[in-house]
Order: sequence, then C-alpha cells, then structure tokens
Amino acid sequence: MLVGSAQARLGEHEAGLRTLRATLADGAPDRTTRAEINLWIALACYGERDLDAADAALEAVPVDGGVLHVRALEYRGWVADARAEYDRAVASFVRALEVLDACPERDRFVEANCVQALSNFAVERFDRRAWSIVAERRETGDWRGAGLAYLRFLIALRAAAFAYDVEGNALSAAAEARRAEESAPSVAYRVQALCSRAWISRCAGETLAHRDHLQAAVQLFEGIGDWVPAGDENIVPLVLAEELANAGRETDARRMFELYRAQSPTSPMLAITGDRRRDGYERLVEAQILEAEDKLEGAASGYRDAFQIFCPLGYVRRSIVAAVRLIHLSPREDYLWGHIDLVVAGLAKGSWIVPVADQLRRARHLAELTAVQREHLMLVCAGKSTPDIARIRKRSKHTVRNQIATLFETFSVHNRAELVAECARLGILSSEAV
Repeated sequence: MLVGSAQARLGEHEAGLRTLRATLADGAPDRTTRAEINLWIALACYGERDLDAADAALEAVPVDGGVLHVRALEYRGWVADARAEYDRAVASFVRALEVLDACPERDRFVEANCVQALSNFAVERFDRRAWSIVAERRETGDWRGAGLAYLRFLIALRAAAFAYDVEGNALSAAAEARRAEESAPSVAYRVQALCSRAWISRCAGETLAHRDHLQAAVQLFEGIGDWVPAGDENIVPLVLAEELANAGRETDARRMFELYRAQSPTSPMLAITGDRRRDGYERLVEAQILEAEDKLEGAASGYRDAFQIFCPLGYVRRSIVAAVRLIHLSPREDYLWGHIDLVVAGLAKGSWIVPVADQLRRARHLAELTAVQREHLMLVCAGKSTPDIARIRKRSKHTVRNQIATLFETFSVHNRAELVAECARLGILSSEAV
C-alpha cells in the first residue's frame, strides 16, 4: 500500500492504481486498511480523470470509518468539482466538516482542505452561507504548521475578494490582502498577494497606490530570476498580466501572459487539467490585454467567451467582470443587463461592482434619451408638475404625461419620486448630466 500511495501522490497514477489494486486483490489485512487503499485508488482515479471509478472506490469506504470517512467525503467534493457539480461539491465539503466534528480524533489537514475549498466556492459564487462557515472555521481552527501555510494564504486572498466584492468593505479587503502578503509561503505567492492589493486600490480609485503595489509585484517577480513554478504558482504571471493591463502597461502584460502560456498549466494533483474555469480566466485576462492594446473587437470577443464560460457555471465573480467590461465595449448586448442586475441586487452598496454597474446604467439611459426627453427629465427632477412642464414646453398635458411615462419605462420606475431617486442614485441630477 505504501508504494502505491506514494506513486499516486507523485502523479504516477497508472502505476499507483496497478499497485493498489493488486494489494487489494491479495486481501488487505483489515477493514481500515482496505478503506485506506480505496481512498488512494480514488485519488489516483481522480488524477486520471476517471471520475466514475473514483466514485466507486469512495463507495467502498465505510460510513463508520471515522476520519477515513471524512476524507472520502472530501474526495467526493473534489470529484463533484471536477464534474462542475458545484452545489454537490459544497455539500460534500460541508458534510465532511460536520462528520469531522463528531469524530474522536481530529485531522487538521482535512479540515483545512475543506475550508479552503469552500472559500473558493464562496468567493466565486458569492455564496454568503459558505463564507460564514469559512469565517467561523478560520477563527476557531488550528492553523499552525508549515503544511497549512499555502491554505492560510489562499483563504486570506479569498477573504480580501469576498470583503470587497460582496460585503463592500474595502478597508477589510485591504487588510486581508496585506495579511495574505505577510503569510505568503513563497516569493511567487507574495507577488500574487501584491496583485490583490493592487486590484483593491484600482477598484477604490486609488491610482497611485495601484501603481505602487503593482510595481512592487513586478520587481519582486523579476527578482526571482530563472523561475520554475512549484505547485500552482504557474497562475502568478497570469494574475500579474491582468493588473499590468489595467495599469496601461500592455507590453509588460503581454510579456507576462506569454510567460504564463509557456509554463506547464497544471500541478500534479491540485490544478485541474482541461478545466473550463482556467480557460475562462485566460480569456478574461487576454481580453483585458487586448483592450489595453486598443484591439477592441478582439477584447469584446474575449469578454464574451469568458462570460459564456463562467455564467452557466454559476461563477458570478468572473462572469460579472466579463459582463461589465463587455457591455462597456458593446452597449447593445442587452442580455447582459439581466445578469448584472441580478448580481448587484445581492451585493452590499460598498461593493466596487455597484458603482461600476451604475455608471454603465447611467451611460445607457442617457444614450437612449432624445433631446426632448432630456429636457422633460430635467424639469421632473427640478420638481415641476405636469401642468408646469406643459406650460414651459408649450405642449398638452397629455403629451407631457406620455413623455414622463416613457421616462418611467426607460429607468424602470413607477412614479416621479422613484424617477428622481433613481436619477440621484445614478448621478443624473446635475445639469451637466442631462
């Protein structure tokens, strides 16, 4: 069993499966050992992307197997994740934590793996319930030990994103990103944390801080020299390319993107070969580079591809970025508005996404208004009654009512008070805006 498990752990999946299955066929000495062998078989099958075989091996792990059953539940979560069955994956990780709590023995590594998995789903799907579990476990769990450093780092990065994206707390997001930088287990991951700090500054409109954090990240990355990524560090040039593109440094962004492309796209077990989510993120970053290069048609195509990948998967965080960038370049893609409105409705007002959506909506509404409608809107916002507007405009009250009804429809409101409130929220009350 030890040989087979070592082969599976090193990514030698076929050899590991042969060894493990032969050991099982020879007759394992006890029930616990058989359960452990099946766990390693499931892991090797997962590495081979034989998900049905992985499930079958996990079925052989008894439910009264204590921590082994917990590990089986964790692995079921990864199998569901690979199948893009994300609700099922979340349920498996949550159940693993619940069963672990009832076990007499503890396994900090299984707990940490489940928590970090939930943190990813919580951030990417804007799942407040999953994040509440992460937040509680983060405070009460034992996160000491070098073996948990990478998981602590990942959770801090995701805490920064959740704080700003969903909860609208930029200060908390900045603190979490700084915490990620301080706890980064390698120089490359520290670069990734600096990119997170740069992103927060960019979304908050702090241009100088954005450039400062980004330059620190670039210098740190270039100081690595002949870089050979370990584990999932291969994502770092892609993250760096995204921030460089948004800083207008398109040449450097393109260079980092090509460096990312030249690296092996996967690590032995953690990364997911052929994962549509990675494909979507590549397209999203490349689109931002193309936009910085003023290749707007290619950028719009990239954003469209990224949206069409992430939206069906329920990956809200990436899909909303693709949507707002695409509708900025291609305002006629009205199908995006339903998605944007649905996402924004669930966010705190301080989320960076809310003002971006409002700005796009404001531009859309103003573009749809005729000169006559703009004048009517100005008069309504100035508090003028229908008879007043009819007199000023030298039109009938009926005509004025029709114009105002059109404004209600354009702004998706039901009365004058809502119209004025919506214009105030969008910043359309100034004379310059109308």
